[in-house]
Amino acid sequence: TVAKLSGKLSLSKGLDGQIDGDISAQQLGGDFPVLNDADLSGTVQKEKIRQLHVQLKGKKAAHTLQAEVAFSSKQQLNLAADGALSAGAKNDLRHWEWKGQLQSLALTGKPDLRLVSPASLQITPDSLRLGSLQLQSEMAKLTLDQFEWLPGTLTTKGSLSDVRLLDVVNLFRPQYTVTGNLKLNAKWDLQLK
Repeated sequence: TVAKLSGKLSLSKGLDGQIDGDISAQQLGGDFPVLNDADLSGTVQKEKIRQLHVQLKGKKAAHTLQAEVAFSSKQQLNLAADGALSAGAKNDLRHWEWKGQLQSLALTGKPDLRLVSPASLQITPDSLRLGSLQLQSEMAKLTLDQFEWLPGTLTTKGSLSDVRLLDVVNLFRPQYTVTGNLKLNAKWDLQLK
């Protein structure tokens, strides 16, 4: 559900010309999960996203995307990317490919999360590839060396370090009787088919 939706899209000289898009939505709800979905009584919130704002500027061959998401749980996600959209043979948009860089990613609130440095990103209708990236939080550090999704296959390699385990558990089920500073480190190299 969406309580309010507004937007504008300006195309000069068709899809190969200048693109200027701005979309805003308020009070989005639905069956999609978000962290801290339930209030203290255990009741699942109907409104998941308080406000969404997306801007797209540039040309098909070179553009920027910025998104701001304010969640009902008082968290905010900010994302910036730039890249290029190319069509397949004969300019067929059914075989499109987007290649670019995830320039910034930041989640404020609890938990917090931020992208340490830009990461390459490639998206097609049937694949998603993410270059090496590092995410930092007050609760942990995530290093992703490889991430590739293809239909029926997921390949990922990376590590988690300095995971403050009780802080993570408290996000899902607050613990008042257990205290400590237990930290966890993990590495993985998975190919799921």
